[in-house]
Amino acid sequence: MNEIECALRFAMNVSISRWLMFVTLLLVAPVPYFLAEMGRVPPARLFQLTAYLVALVVTEGGQGAVLQAALLVGTQASAYAIGAFFLASAMARPLSRMRPRAAAAVTVGVVGCAVVCALVTRPYATPFSVEASQSNLTGVYR
Repeated sequence: MNEIECALRFAMNVSISRWLMFVTLLLVAPVPYFLAEMGRVPPARLFQLTAYLVALVVTEGGQGAVLQAALLVGTQASAYAIGAFFLASAMARPLSRMRPRAAAAVTVGVVGCAVVCALVTRPYATPFSVEASQSNLTGVYR
């Protein structure tokens, strides 16, 4: 294998690691949000709430509080997604100095640990939930 093929394979592994960490951060990172009350949910949940609110704005018209809530939640979701991208890039940067198999093992370990921790613990605060105010990953998307 020549040096160019090796460098391309290596760069592709780091970009895949960055992408996997970014998606994991979007799906499991408990970030604070502010609406009527304060809570902690993953950014993907904020995008889901934004989609609900935008659908409500479209069906009901752009009336006051619903439009403001859609803009507020959408802005927070976008800011957290941008932050998650930069954090995933910073996490993937040291992987570029590792061998591809070691970088893949570290990526799988980090992603797996994040998902398991989000499933086992209750890091999310969902004030609008009818079931429980504290929940794990399965409870936050109900």
